[in-house]
Amino acid sequence: MRIARREKAGIVNGRMYGYGVTLQLMNPDPNKKLKGIELPKGQITFDVNLKAEKVAGGITTDITGTGEDQIMPLLWDYRENIASVAPGKEGRNFFWAGRSESRYAAGAAPWNLFSNPSIFAVADGGAWNAEQSDSKISVTVDAYKFLTDSSQYNWPTTDCNNSGTSVLYGEDKGIGCFSAGYFQILFPFANTDESASYYLTVSDDNMNAASLTGQTVTNTDQAKTSDDSVRNQVALSPEGGYSKQNLEFIVLKTHRKAILRPKKGKNGRSCRKIPLSGR
Repeated sequence: MRIARREKAGIVNGRMYGYGVTLQLMNPDPNKKLKGIELPKGQITFDVNLKAEKVAGGITTDITGTGEDQIMPLLWDYRENIASVAPGKEGRNFFWAGRSESRYAAGAAPWNLFSNPSIFAVADGGAWNAEQSDSKISVTVDAYKFLTDSSQYNWPTTDCNNSGTSVLYGEDKGIGCFSAGYFQILFPFANTDESASYYLTVSDDNMNAASLTGQTVTNTDQAKTSDDSVRNQVALSPEGGYSKQNLEFIVLKTHRKAILRPKKGKNGRSCRKIPLSGR
């Protein structure tokens, strides 16, 4: 794998993880649904923070960094959460091991755009842009839209690839998802010790947004912050297995064929064979 943007270190071995990030309107009192909640306007910015930890001998150590015995998680690529086999916004592969769910935030965020009203997608989540500097990814979301001319805003009720009966969001819960992105983060295996455990933490903070009337919203104004961080243990050597397959090969042969074409001869009309190409 190539290392993250602007790095020139060549090949980097590591474990790839995918993360869905969703922007939401939320009413602290779900009984009021989304009544009285003002819509946002303009650019929304926030930071995604990456942290690498090592656990050895019962001691947890933050090893995030580029120095000796440190590990810097890397932004491999990102884009809006859409179903596409195309590369991400940095032009890198987003489709791993033939697994369709590797190319989007399956079960982790709604679709960022729908063509028909859908319980799995926001109306129009706009454009996402991101840039990594050390362990921080600066994110900007813009050009999102709401279906204000519709009888409903089309708030999704669950994430893409989920069961339609799995209700996580929606007006009845006082949660209106309106934009969703997808990030692939690489945890490098350099400086790792097989006898230790490693963890990757992805969190967000430093959010800034504005409402239609110009009211500013920051992290301190968030209705909910308990879902702003996720920590995963990194599998250095995942469990494997053996399987037996019987493969059957069928060989097809194409024979040479011939057609009959009339030919004039001394004694009237006759026929000759003209071979057709074949393999």
